[in-house]
Amino acid sequence: MELHDAIEEHMDLHKRVEDRVGSGEGSLDADEIQKPDQCELGKWLVGDGAKHQTRPQHTKLAEAHAAFHGACADVLRQADAGTLEDGALGDKGPLYAALAELCVSISSLSVRIQ
Repeated sequence: MELHDAIEEHMDLHKRVEDRVGSGEGSLDADEIQKPDQCELGKWLVGDGAKHQTRPQHTKLAEAHAAFHGACADVLRQADAGTLEDGALGDKGPLYAALAELCVSISSLSVRIQ
């Protein structure tokens, strides 16, 4: 797996969550999105990427990855419940912060294992 592809994959998920919240349409399931082992990066982290688990960057990436999926699920649940706060989807919101941390963590591990 090319780790930089995971950045694009998760940026796409971020956009799909934003689009779903903005339009109220779509079929994103918060319970499924919350599971970090369902996407290619998640499968890689516990599969082929597990050989790097002694590196602190792997641990940081696994944590950031789970946090991002959790943030996506939280936003979807809050939107469905009508409790999503203004600004939650902006560049100061928790979803964007989780995506940014994930991207930094992907890049950090990528540099170490190339």
